[in-house]
Amino acid sequence: DILIMRLLRLQLLKSMIFKYIHVTFVVIVYLSAFLYVLYRLNKAFPKVKKIVFWRLSLLLSAFFVVVQYLRIGNFGKSFLIFQCVAYLWMTIVFYTFFFILLGDFVVLLLRRIPSLWKKFHPFETRTRKCYYLFSICLSAALLAYGLVHFSHPKIVHLEIEVDKPVPDWNILLVSDLHLGTMTPTLLQKQVETMNALQPDLVLMVGDQFELSPKDVEQAGYSEVLRSIQAPQGVFVVNGNHEVRHGYLRMQNYAADFYKTMNMYLLSDTSIVLDNQ
Repeated sequence: DILIMRLLRLQLLKSMIFKYIHVTFVVIVYLSAFLYVLYRLNKAFPKVKKIVFWRLSLLLSAFFVVVQYLRIGNFGKSFLIFQCVAYLWMTIVFYTFFFILLGDFVVLLLRRIPSLWKKFHPFETRTRKCYYLFSICLSAALLAYGLVHFSHPKIVHLEIEVDKPVPDWNILLVSDLHLGTMTPTLLQKQVETMNALQPDLVLMVGDQFELSPKDVEQAGYSEVLRSIQAPQGVFVVNGNHEVRHGYLRMQNYAADFYKTMNMYLLSDTSIVLDNQ
């Protein structure tokens, strides 16, 4: 018993170290992108350094870093709103970073073509300002577009023909729900969409949850997920987000947890349905 306890503590320590390394890597990548964006915008708009926007962006970045480290502790549903705000801000920063980086790459190419650079150079400052403002607006627009599609997922119908006798089943594959970033009410609409497709079998292929299994019931997701209708069952696998929130470490608990929602966890296992 003492050996088992020591092994469990060692496994938990390794898991925590991995989480801190992972979060630190994310923070470093984010800060690199953010500081590059801030550097470019400061250079293009030197007279507006002191306005609210700059202070707010620095505050949001500090908020993002703090949230990244705090989420290791699995604070439950009360912490989800902070995660959502942090990730929305991160999305804006990364989109803007890639657009500005693309613009800098184009300028670098123009510098290597003297005839084009001679024509472009007198308008470089004005063009950069317009392009940077456009990049920020486009980033916000893309975020809004993503949120709309997150609320109204795209359904793709595929006809799969195989050269063997198989049941004529309607199989529904669902990916990346990231529950913890949507309300149970929105999930209910998603489930209604699933049930309207009348699936015989549902496959949920990872990243179902953005929170610990112990918080799913409390957050109100379990009751909604139990209403998925599929005669042959609902089968799930864990994605990287489940692993990050301890589903792999609590394998037996996770399997029982899924069963409470009439779901079956596949982990290095195979199942034959209907003897077919």
